[in-house]
Amino acid sequence: MAETYTPTEGMATAAKRALQWHADGKPGGTLVGLARANQLKDRSPLTASTVLRMHSFFSRHEVDKQATGFSSGEEGFPSKGRVAWDMWGGDGGQTWAQQKRDQIMRDRESKALTKKEINMDELKNSVLVAFATSYSFYLKTAGFHWNVVGQDFFEYHELFGEIYAEVYGSLDTFAEQLRTMEIQAPGSLSQILDLTLVEDCDDMPAPIKNAMVAELLMDNETVLETLKSAYNMCDLYGKFGFENFLADRITAHEKHSWMLRSSQAI
Repeated sequence: MAETYTPTEGMATAAKRALQWHADGKPGGTLVGLARANQLKDRSPLTASTVLRMHSFFSRHEVDKQATGFSSGEEGFPSKGRVAWDMWGGDGGQTWAQQKRDQIMRDRESKALTKKEINMDELKNSVLVAFATSYSFYLKTAGFHWNVVGQDFFEYHELFGEIYAEVYGSLDTFAEQLRTMEIQAPGSLSQILDLTLVEDCDDMPAPIKNAMVAELLMDNETVLETLKSAYNMCDLYGKFGFENFLADRITAHEKHSWMLRSSQAI
């Protein structure tokens, strides 16, 4: 059974505080943050993947502590950043996640020494397919954003726009992650088309929401499959920095699936 990690009482207290702020209508945090806060308040055991995502969150949002309203007594307290910060366990959560992350990395590095010799071709193909499939999904979603029509045009124009912008924003970092492993990032459409698992869209589906949403939902599931495959490969071969990046991409595309699926609900 995979090892789990139990949050501290201090983390639970911070999460409860954030949930109360949220109930009082204070802005800040996301649906993922709310889910994390509910885990922490109950001190539910967390998987290694969740611990690594917590560490990634705190690393990205450390800068929020510099904003006015983050600390008690400041104007605008609690700021959006403070609400989100405490949803993930606050300062205690940051320290805990760093400690647990270091422990997880040491354990994984130790295990990696006993695994088979790295087959770079196998690893390279997995991450390149994930990159190309993500790029193709971005391009198709952008096309649907531009071309959707109908009574609900604005709603779906905005939905597709939000998704394609988020995916596009990840591609540069994705390419840089490839370069850290001395893998050349695809730089032409022909290379993308050779690698992607998202079918090209020569014939645009009927420019109405239902057809476009259904196709993007199917394609997003394909993206998730490639990301999870690449994640597992990076874990096997001890590429833990890339693995953390892919974990964040999986979380993002799971949210895209939720948004697309919810837009189809009657």
